[in-house]
Order: sequence, then structure tokens, then C-alpha cells
Amino acid sequence: MKYIIVAFCLGLMCLQGGARADDDDAPAVDAKAISAQVKTVVLRQQTMRDVLMAYGQLAQDARQVSTLSVPRAGQVAAVAVRLGQRVRKGQPLLTFADSAETSQAWQQARLAVEYARGERARTAQLLTQQLATAGQLAAADKALADAQAALHAQQAMGAGRGTERLVAPFDGWVSALPVSAGDRTAAGAALLQLSPLASAQVVLALSIVDSARVRPGMAVSVASLVRQDLVRPGQVSWVSGAANGQTQQVEVGVSVPSGAFLPGERVSGEIVLRQQLAWVVPRLAVLTDAGGAYLYQVKVGQAVRVAVRAGIEDAQMREVSGAFLPGAPVVTEGNYELQPGMAVNVLAATAAAVPGAARP
Repeated sequence: MKYIIVAFCLGLMCLQGGARADDDDAPAVDAKAISAQVKTVVLRQQTMRDVLMAYGQLAQDARQVSTLSVPRAGQVAAVAVRLGQRVRKGQPLLTFADSAETSQAWQQARLAVEYARGERARTAQLLTQQLATAGQLAAADKALADAQAALHAQQAMGAGRGTERLVAPFDGWVSALPVSAGDRTAAGAALLQLSPLASAQVVLALSIVDSARVRPGMAVSVASLVRQDLVRPGQVSWVSGAANGQTQQVEVGVSVPSGAFLPGERVSGEIVLRQQLAWVVPRLAVLTDAGGAYLYQVKVGQAVRVAVRAGIEDAQMREVSGAFLPGAPVVTEGNYELQPGMAVNVLAATAAAVPGAARP
């Protein structure tokens, strides 16, 4: 029985040894013989812009808005314009009539001056007849001066005119019209707001985080959301230092050419945070793994992995920097299956470049 077991083990060992011999005799697989089909482009340079998109509308510059009012109580007799209307300098805007109280105060002030003037003349005559004293004449002079001062105050407020026509002090547009014909108003109440035509500006809304990246002087491309192909250049003029309590957004003012957009027109703004000349590749050319960002270039028919630092990107291109291979094309399709040193079969090589592009 022992001899049988020993013989079986020896036979098994021989079979295993033969299998190893067969494996050793099998031809080795050459990694370079494995190839992949790829598409490539030429590495090129172009100007890349880091932009921030925001939305808003055209609004008047509050610093240049002129509020028209009358420093006395009265009634709006007629309104000759409407909200948003453009007006010329000297054009009638509305007609204002004094209130009964204003007219009464004017009449009282006028009569007080007449009475004080008569009293002063009577006292001066009595003084010549030695029937009044110099002190009484001085008191009459003061009463006349006080009455005249009160009348001048009424005149300064415009009292006594009955009706007054307000006209445009400059070329502009009606940005606010809080009154209508027949409205009674208090002294100094705002009747109309007029904005210069050149004072309009775009006001964009940004998140608190994005607003921290924006500075006055940055270039902005402003486009209408209702009129296609209407795009105008602008510039950031101010950034609000407070956030809206309800929307939690921060307003950013952008100056634009006069007349480019209508007041209240909705627009988008592309704020250029920074721009620079950079090496660029299509976004699909850049891959990422545990070692970081990288791309493949083709040299002598083989794939070469190149570590890169990715930067600004847009819808198509991405900025990259690294130790590139001079003149070697960059793989854009088929790069996911590549390994360093793998043979590649280039299906198409795109040599498109922007004017003035340079090669590394």
C-alpha cells in the first residue's frame, strides 16, 4: 500500500513539472506590441480668460438722479409726462398749484409788511412833531424788518405765484413719478425724479463669495437678454459693501456706453477676473488620477505621460503647464486606455492653431 501511494505522488509531481515546462516555453507578451487608436492635436498658445457670469438690469445712477419738489404745500394740477419718458431741457413736466393755507400765509405776510411800513411812517412823522420818541421809531423799524423777512421767506418758497410749472433742468428720462394730477402734497414732497441719459448703469447681482473676487476697473462684457447680438463693453465701477438681507446677494455697478440699453432692460454680464497667454489643450485631453492631472503626448509612436497643472478653462479649452515634449502632439481621444510606453496609432492629427500661436 505504501508503494502505491509513493508512486502516485511521484507521478503527480512529474505532471506538475511538465506543466511548468510548458508555461516556460510559452512566448512572452511584449507590452509595446499593444497599441491603441488615438486622435491628437497640436499644443498651442492662446489668451485665456477667467470669467464670472452674473445677471441684472439697467438702472439709473442714484448719485446723478435729480428729485424735483416744491418747498410748500399744494396740489398737482397737471402732469405732462409719463414714467420712463425721455425729455429735453426746458420741457414742461407738471403744473403745481398752491394750497389754500399757502396762499393765506402769503397774503398775511404781504399785509403785515404793508401795515409795518405804514406804522413806521406814522411814527417818523410823530417824531418830527416831538410826539414820539426815538425808541418808538426804532421799534417800528424792527417791526418792518421782521415783516419783510417773513415775506421774503414766503417768496423763497414760491408762495404767491398761484400756479407754477416745473420744467426739465437737463436732458434725461423720468425715472420716478410718484404723483398724479389732483394729488395734494406736503411741503418738500418728491414730485418727480429725473435721470440724465448718460447716468444709466448696469447693476449685477453676485453671491457673497463671488463678489469678493470682483474689483472696480475690471472689464465686463454686457449682453441683452431680450435683444440678440446686442453686446457692449463695460467696466466695474463699484462693488457694494453689504448684502441684500432677503436674497443674500451683493450688487455690482457696471458703467456702459450711454444709450446702449433701455432702463430696466435685463442683461447678463461676463466679468473678466483675469486673462493671460497660456498653453491650452481641449478639456478632454486632461486626465486626473491619484497622482494629479496629466496628459499624453505622442513621441516616436509611443504614449508619453506628462504631469501638468491645470488652470483657467472655458467650454472647450483648458490651460495647462508642465514639462511638455517639444513638437509632440497631445492625445485628445483614446487617452483613457493608454499606458506609458504603449504604442499608438494616430487616426487624426489636428494642427489648428490661433494666429500667432507658439509651440513649446
